Amino acid sequence: MGKYIKRMISNFDYPLFIVYIVLCLFGLVMIYSSSMVVAVNRYGFSPDHFYVRQLKNLAVSIPVFLLASFFPYQNYKRKKFMMFSIAVMFMLLILVHFIGYAAGGSQSWIRVPGFGNIQPSEVAKLVIIIYFASVFAKKYEAGTIDSINKSIGPPVGILVFAIGLIMFETDIGTSFIIIMGAFSVIAASGLRLKTFGKLGGIIMVGMIIGSASLYFIWDTVMNDSRKGRILSFMNPFDYVQGSGYQIANGYIAIGTGE
Repeated sequence: MGKYIKRMISNFDYPLFIVYIVLCLFGLVMIYSSSMVVAVNRYGFSPDHFYVRQLKNLAVSIPVFLLASFFPYQNYKRKKFMMFSIAVMFMLLILVHFIGYAAGGSQSWIRVPGFGNIQPSEVAKLVIIIYFASVFAKKYEAGTIDSINKSIGPPVGILVFAIGLIMFETDIGTSFIIIMGAFSVIAASGLRLKTFGKLGGIIMVGMIIGSASLYFIWDTVMNDSRKGRILSFMNPFDYVQGSGYQIANGYIAIGTGE
């Protein structure tokens, strides 16, 4: 263990870590600058409220970052590790439907006393990408990667189940991000073009069916916020005082600045 830590320290990417720290510090300055007036006038907080909250987040995230950087990446391919990660992911995705609270139109958050809030869909983003990378790396090494039933079936089944739970929150944006992340891992896995085309066809059919089903549950899934994003994207100047404000002003800025 001591030899491993010494080797990691000697091979650590210090310039990249310095860039990471500089960006974190720059982000702190920007958060304080942009939120101090809002914190006082809108919420009645102290000027540094959001700055201090972000500072607490960094106090947790930097040690976790260092721990993860020294964690042997080969363990991500271990079956027990992945089974544990998937079990935790599904436990959180199921719990959020019973003890979670709604924010921004989605019941996506779990409040943990003394720790803060957890968004299970964010955990799912990380777990799905690592799981797909693990599965397809092992299938590539075993030479079975081009068998759709053996290599793609099980991970896609887990992906569909996870996406279904997230959609019921209803967090449509995160669902599509996770789908594209998993699809990107598959695209980089070494699949033959023919097999990749078959998979793409399956995903396209699924997306068409999913999009068509939105017609029947439009009022249930699409709240005012989500409807506004779609309608303002199509014609932002009809909603310039609401959801189309940023897009319309973006056009004005581009037009006046040429």
